[in-house]
Amino acid sequence: MVRPLLMISTWQPDHDNGANDMVRGTYLYTWGYFLDHLFVFDRTRSFEALLPDEIRVDVDSGLLNTSFKTKKAIELAYHSGYDYVCYCPTDCYIIIPRLLRNLADHEGRSDYWGFHTYDEWHIGGGSAYWLSRRAMEAVLSFNAYPDYEDRWVGSACRAAGLEAVHDERYRSIEQPYLGSAITTHLSTASGVYDPNTMANLHERVIKGTTYQSEGLTL
Repeated sequence: MVRPLLMISTWQPDHDNGANDMVRGTYLYTWGYFLDHLFVFDRTRSFEALLPDEIRVDVDSGLLNTSFKTKKAIELAYHSGYDYVCYCPTDCYIIIPRLLRNLADHEGRSDYWGFHTYDEWHIGGGSAYWLSRRAMEAVLSFNAYPDYEDRWVGSACRAAGLEAVHDERYRSIEQPYLGSAITTHLSTASGVYDPNTMANLHERVIKGTTYQSEGLTL
């Protein structure tokens, strides 16, 4: 049986501003029992403050340090025996039943997938991406250097000959509405995010007033 892990990249300010608890109170509250999850902190959170679903990796904060953070997080997932990792930020809303059906569709066929960036070689990190064990091995064997984590992961996979497979159902809020969306990145710009946006979207999803076009269900 396939063992997937959802890893949610975060830092102390996301705990303080309620972003993490919004994730727990929306899609994890409704569907979190379907798969394991972990919030991944950097050095901004103390070990003593960690909650049961949180880990801390020994890396400084900063966008160009996220490559080091992601490598350490993936190392933990790999050595814990997970077959696939879905990696996302706290401002990404996920319809987990669709996420797992999407995993079943890609299982054995894709190693690295999500929404392919428009002008680069990698999958965009904001709307989440998947890594197989083969892709995790590529990440672990690739030298970490300062970079945006999604671009660095894409470089690791490209160096290993793994294709970045595009799936348009991994979305961002500024993109046109798609009824079959699996994820939605909710920040309107870097660092511009109101956690209540996730609460409002989750309410609409649960009530069936959005993401239900073309006869689709959760």
